[in-house]
This record gives sequence, structure tokens and C-alpha cells, in this order.
Amino acid sequence: MRLREIHSILVSTFDDLQVELTAQTSKNNMRVSKFHRAIDGTRLILSAGVLQEECKAVLDRKEITDHARSSVVTDASSASKLQSSLNQLKQKAALLIEALGSVLGPDEKDVVAIKIPEHLDLDGVAKVLKDLDGLLAQALVNDYVKGQVSLKGFDRGSEWIMIALGSLAAVHVLGHMVRLHFSMEEKRLDIEARREVVRGMKIKNDSLEDIEQALKEELDLHLQTELESAFKAGKLPKKANEERERIKHSVRELGELLRRGLEVQPSLALPKQSQVLFPQLPGYLKELPALPEKAGEEEDESE
Repeated sequence: MRLREIHSILVSTFDDLQVELTAQTSKNNMRVSKFHRAIDGTRLILSAGVLQEECKAVLDRKEITDHARSSVVTDASSASKLQSSLNQLKQKAALLIEALGSVLGPDEKDVVAIKIPEHLDLDGVAKVLKDLDGLLAQALVNDYVKGQVSLKGFDRGSEWIMIALGSLAAVHVLGHMVRLHFSMEEKRLDIEARREVVRGMKIKNDSLEDIEQALKEELDLHLQTELESAFKAGKLPKKANEERERIKHSVRELGELLRRGLEVQPSLALPKQSQVLFPQLPGYLKELPALPEKAGEEEDESE
């Protein structure tokens, strides 16, 4: 996980790391309330891979943390230990938030984070970076998208690099390219499943060929629809044939890198509706073959 993501998680959960304790008639018992947000925040911090001991100390109070109700009466010792553990977690989180904030600096909307595939030697890393630079420049550097590709820096302690794309349009086009690839993989998986069902129905050859053609046309239509979204994000008119073809080619090249483990994430400063353009590839899709070369090659050149 990127340091900036960790920082964001810590900031977003910080105020939730507290519970409300109310003394009961019996001096040995206390009511613990408003603890579910604290537990959810603790689990999120644990998933970020930081402050592990502090998080586990909170979650170990299972007589409270595993409770489904909005409040629970428990012995005063357990309640006090939970509150103490949360205080320690919050204290450490505050220090880490300050430390990360001092080294990360402001987040810029036109910067994307890209994770290099794992288990590569230096030559492999160099090749990935060269391929990535080529496909990004091919798709984003033109008079319509007004993008650029420049190395912004490295995320400390991780395999992420930060790349400035020069414009929000370039970020949106890249987001649509990533989304297009994943969407096509899922669509192809869906169509292949339906194709297997049809083949098992012992339909006559002529009808089977018609169904196969219909499925192919459905896949092509899906590709064209997704491509149009990318073209629209880059403000590419119908006449921009060369720029459109470059994006198509770049989608295919990007897809190969995504299958190898490349990840692309947007700036956390982007609005949520822009961030969702960058989905992550489900593991079961990684082994699918490449897109067919002829799919979606036809393009309407009319104004």
C-alpha cells in the first residue's frame, strides 16, 4: 500500500478511535457505546499494515469488539483496557500522521501512482518503464488531451512510482483505458460462459453460427462503447482518427502490463467520481488471453 493511502486511512479514521463509557449501578460493570466505528477504523488501519500491535490490542477485546449491538455492558476492567488500547493507538496514529504529512507534501490531481509488477530484475523494470512511457505518450500527448508524461517521484518504501500526466483530461483518459481493459475482460468471460451453454444445447450448425456471430457483435459493441467513453474524456472529435487509433493501441499494450501485475491508482485529491475510473483487476481475470486483434478496428470517420 502507498504511503499516501496509509496517511489517508489514518486521517479518515482518527476521530473514530474512541468509545463512550458509562458507569453502571454495579461498580464492577460499565456500558460501552459507540464502539463500532472505532473497531471498523482499527481494522482499516490494520489492513494498511501499520501499527499492528496497537490494532491487535484493541481487537483482542473480543467480548466487546465482536458484539453486534450498538452498546454492551461488560466488566469495568475490559472496558478500561479497550479505552486504554484505543488511546495508545490514537496517540501512535497522530505521530504517524504528522511524520507522513511532513514527507509526502500536497497531493496533485494530475499525478497517478503506478505499481511496477513484482519479481522483476533491473532489466525487467527498465523494460516495463519504457513500455509504459511509450503507451502513455502515445495515448495522452496530443493537442486534444494536452497531456504529458513525466516522472514525479517514487513512493518511499514501496514499488510505486508517481507520474504527472499534465492535465485532468489525461488522467480521465487513462482511467477510462484501465476501466476499458477490465470491463472487456469481464465481458469476454461472460460471453464465453454463455457460449459454452449454447454449445451444450446441441443446436443446429446454422443457428449456432448465428449465435456465435451475435455474441461476437455484442463484444465488439461493448468495446466500441467503452472506447467512445475514453475518446469523450479526451475531447477527441470524430475526425481525430490518428489519436483514436493510438488510444486503441495503447489500451492493448496497457492490458498486457495489467495482466503482469501493473497497478494504476489516481490521486486521492481527485473527486470520487473520477477515482472510480481506476478499478483493480480481479485475480481470476489475469489469465485470460489478449483481446482479438480485429475487434473494434472499424471506426466511423464522419463528423
